[in-house]
Amino acid sequence: MIRTLFIVLVLALLILFFIRDKVERDPLQKDFLTGTADPLPDGFYKGTSPSFSVGNWLGKEFKAEEKTGFNVFTRGGSRNLEYPFTMHVTKGARDEALSVIKIDYNRPENPWYLRFFAYDEIVRLSDGRYLGKIQIEVIRGVPFTIGWFWQEKE
Repeated sequence: MIRTLFIVLVLALLILFFIRDKVERDPLQKDFLTGTADPLPDGFYKGTSPSFSVGNWLGKEFKAEEKTGFNVFTRGGSRNLEYPFTMHVTKGARDEALSVIKIDYNRPENPWYLRFFAYDEIVRLSDGRYLGKIQIEVIRGVPFTIGWFWQEKE
């Protein structure tokens, strides 16, 4: 049993390293490195992702003054605010020379897996859009970039 769990964990980590390498070789990485962490977004920003099917995710609602926000979904024909977050400027987890806006989901309202393993990093590009990285840490201090998303003021 322990051997099987060990093998599954090793395979999962290998897959994550492969995904991280592929995502960070994407041309969007070059764009990401040109971004800035100023200003903090404020208001609703429509979200799209070239990495994932976004389904019923509409984007994010940011409150710059409070440094908080929510993901916005459509469910049953109405807009719902889910997965609250805080945001702050910090160095990039994988891009340490770059200041990014970290979107931190470690809040008691969120599911445990989101609280402890996931966060986003966004930067503002010269065209006013925000480009984001979806990050997970299954091992504390070892970030895996697993996808990209765009945030555009609506």
